Amino acid sequence: MKSLTVVAVDDEALALRRVELLLRRIDGVELVGLARTADEAIDRLEALKPDVVLLDIRLTDGDGFTVVKALTAPEAPQVVFTTAFDEYAVRAFDVSATDFLVKPLEPARLEQALAKARALRDNRDAAGRLAAAEAEARAWTGAEEAEVWADRNGTRVRVRAGEIAWVEAERDYARLHASSGRHLVRRTIAALAEELGADFLRVSRSALVRRSLVQAFRRCDRGDYRVVLPDGVELRVGPTYLKAVREAIF
Repeated sequence: MKSLTVVAVDDEALALRRVELLLRRIDGVELVGLARTADEAIDRLEALKPDVVLLDIRLTDGDGFTVVKALTAPEAPQVVFTTAFDEYAVRAFDVSATDFLVKPLEPARLEQALAKARALRDNRDAAGRLAAAEAEARAWTGAEEAEVWADRNGTRVRVRAGEIAWVEAERDYARLHASSGRHLVRRTIAALAEELGADFLRVSRSALVRRSLVQAFRRCDRGDYRVVLPDGVELRVGPTYLKAVREAIF
C-alpha cells in the first residue's frame, strides 16, 4: 500500500506533538514535515509535496486560508483543517477542504479524515492513468480532435473537444460544459488542460476555457478581471493566471 504523506501545521508545539503521536498509530500514513507558521507551511508544502496537509486555521503570522491561497500547483495537497473554532467550517469547505476537524483531535475522527483523503488521492491517480492511456490511444489511432470519455447515468459517452466551451473543477472531478450538455468526469483541471490541447486556456485554479470562444475580457468594479463566453457566461481570471491569459488572448 502506497503511504499517504502528511505535513502538519500548527503554531502550538504541543498540538504538533499530539498529531505526531496520533499519526504513528495509523497504518500507511507517513508524517514528512512539520511547520508552525504560514510561511514555514508554504515552504514545506512546496518542497515536500505531501498528499495531505493537516492545517491549523489560526497561525501567528496569518491563517490557514492564507496557506491554501498560496497553493497554486496543479497537484496541491488535500487540506484537512484542524482547529478549536468550529465557526470556520463553512469557509473551510468553500475552499474545497477535504475535511474539517475540531480540536482536541479524536483518533478515530482523524483516521476517518485520512481514509477519505487516501480514497480521493487513489481515485485521482487512477484517473490520471486512465487519461494517459486514452491520450496514448488517441495518438496511436491518429485522431485529429481530442476527446474525453464521461459518465452519464452509468453509460460512458464520448465528448469531443470541439463540443466543450469551458470546464470547471469540482474537487477531484471536473464538469464539462459542452454543446451536448454538462458532463462530470473524474479528472483534474490540470490533466484536462493537457488532454484538450492548445485551444483551451487555464484562467484560474478552477476553470479552463476554449480560447476561440472568448468574446470579451473585462475589468470589474472590484478590480478583478473576467473572460466573457457566449450566452453571457463570465469566468473570473485568477491573479496567478492573469498575465498568461492576457498574452494568449491579445
